[in-house]
Amino acid sequence: MVEDYKYTNELERIRKNEEDLKVAEKVNVGIMTDEDIVSVQNKSRFYLENAKNGMLFLHETFRKWVPCWAGNIILIGARTGAGKSSVAANLMLNTIQQVNPVTGKNRKVLCISAEETLTQVFSRLTCLLRGYNYNEQDEFTEEQKEELIQYIPKWAKNGVSVIGDDENKSTGSLEGLESILKNLLATETYYDLILIDYIQKFNTSKKNPQMQEFNVLKQVMNLLDQFKNSYPGAIVVLSQLKANDAEDTIDFQTRLRGSSDIITPCTVALELVPDISLLRSRFIVRKNRYKGSTVGGYRDMGYDRGRFVPYTEEFQKQVASHREQTKRSDILGNVEEEKQEKE
Repeated sequence: MVEDYKYTNELERIRKNEEDLKVAEKVNVGIMTDEDIVSVQNKSRFYLENAKNGMLFLHETFRKWVPCWAGNIILIGARTGAGKSSVAANLMLNTIQQVNPVTGKNRKVLCISAEETLTQVFSRLTCLLRGYNYNEQDEFTEEQKEELIQYIPKWAKNGVSVIGDDENKSTGSLEGLESILKNLLATETYYDLILIDYIQKFNTSKKNPQMQEFNVLKQVMNLLDQFKNSYPGAIVVLSQLKANDAEDTIDFQTRLRGSSDIITPCTVALELVPDISLLRSRFIVRKNRYKGSTVGGYRDMGYDRGRFVPYTEEFQKQVASHREQTKRSDILGNVEEEKQEKE
């Protein structure tokens, strides 16, 4: 079985190389034709026009760092439990609260979620808007539970669309994602932002079930790279990072789970590093074609009941005060317990 697997993958590699060679043979290495020049001009015009009408990414603090407009893929990498789903919810809420200057209407967002169900995505959005703790739903009142249900159609009417996992695994395969993207173009269904949560879930191929995961992910990113050049909306890809205590000494690209090629077509790559004790989320720039001088720099955001807020001195003082009160309460609680034990 191992030999058969190796043989099949070797045939796939040879077939792909042969296809690449055939394409290379047809490449025009001479002077650009008038058609080639017009094509480049149109692509440049498309990109610059979208730049003029670009969106705000997550918060004002990222405006000059992250190019959130059509023609760009923005990658956000984080370890398990670091806050990828919270980032997704904040991006969706932030996007639909902005107005598209071309249409004069609020912007729209499509979330392709292979990580959470439609119910979970909508519930997370409602909790974010209402200031509820999403992780304490088991303690919600009946009124709060009903509110989660009643808000679902409101999100749909206000520009939030969600495609979740289904029986056909459309959010888990290369061909499934390809079908979604083709339908968006064919039906001229346009969103200001397409959010994919998260990319490692697209790890299979229906046409070639034996294709290795790293190759599938590479093909998925190539698909998005081609799609971004003809679709009038920005793309944000959430990615899982490998858990490694020595993360500061290992290249970010190497720590991308599944395939290091995930980063290749991206305009910007950010790493999300949370500090729960300080309620701080640090976004570190790992790649930036748009503004290379920002690589290695970071922006800190506070984390307040699921919402990313400016990490101001006032916010830090509130966190420090809360920690002190919690520490004092714990000490008093321990003293009371010791007293009761003695009695």
